[in-house]
Parts: sequence; C-alpha cells; structure tokens
Amino acid sequence: MFPFSFISGGGGGAASIIVNAFKARVIADGGTFEANNCMIAQINVLLAQPQIVTTFNLRVVADGGTFESANCMQTQITDLQNININ
Repeated sequence: MFPFSFISGGGGGAASIIVNAFKARVIADGGTFEANNCMIAQINVLLAQPQIVTTFNLRVVADGGTFESANCMQTQITDLQNININ
C-alpha cells in the first residue's frame, strides 16, 4: 500500500489535488465539470498500480515505440503517491 490517502469524493490525498486542479482549469476555460467522484476513483486506481510504469513501457514497445522516460515517470508517480493533505 502506498502512503497516500484513497478518497471517495472529497478530503485530502493525491487524487483530490489532481482533480481539483483539473476542475479549476476546466471551469476557468468556461467548461463544466461533473465527473468528480469518477475521476477521483480512476486516479486512485492508477496510482495504486505498482507496475504502471512497466505496463506502460510494454504497451509503448508493443506499438513500436520507444519509452525513454521510465525513471522520470516513476518519480512523478511516486511524488503523486506521497501527496497527503489533511
């Protein structure tokens, strides 16, 4: 288990921070944001996958691409996992 909070609709944690930033940007651009709980749930699922970088790499290579930023991607995911707002 990672040291960040799983949430379902509010409170602190990485998913809430990501969703709030995205929501603010959508609204600032004149859009409507209605997928708060769904988006939080999906981000929590992604952040909970310890093999996400490896899986992404395999998909890129399978599609004929080159994945050169595994360390950077892992660092960013780890940073997100360690966000905890109380």
